[in-house]
Amino acid sequence: MTRLRLTIFLIILAIVFVCEGNSFAGSNAANRASGVAKQLSKIVGFDINVIIINDKTPEAYVYPGGTVVLTKGILDIAKTNDELAFIIGHEIAHAIHDNNQEAIFQIIGDHNLPEQVRREIQADISGMLYAEKAGFNPFASVKLLAKMVKKDSFHSFDERFEAMSRFLSNKWDPYYWSE
Repeated sequence: MTRLRLTIFLIILAIVFVCEGNSFAGSNAANRASGVAKQLSKIVGFDINVIIINDKTPEAYVYPGGTVVLTKGILDIAKTNDELAFIIGHEIAHAIHDNNQEAIFQIIGDHNLPEQVRREIQADISGMLYAEKAGFNPFASVKLLAKMVKKDSFHSFDERFEAMSRFLSNKWDPYYWSE
């Protein structure tokens, strides 16, 4: 049964990969990021400020208080508003320090990961949930992580991709919640 659920999830994921959704190619990067941050601000309850720096390295980070710094490199990878919402949500999750780590790892099952990877997975899932609540496609998180796996193995994107895939497959699996 688990293999069947995973197969169905991967088919759905493949369909999502084909659909680009909410593309913002050709728009001003600052306006795109600001619009997405404004939608996420309504969910987290405080203003999110976004700063874009001219650096081709794909990075994002957050300062206390909710200022998110994005590089041009990460904007080159995040082709849709859905993917950008996941990135900003992930960074805001670090600033908020959600205390739902144990619940998340009960769902996805990996309890033996290094603490830094666990924090990143927690921020991934919390960021995806913030983005979803703001009206963005939650599957864009997996799509973005898949892109990052191809570009960078240093930041444990493969473990994060696997954990997010497991979380999403369980989140929308009625059998998981009825057992």
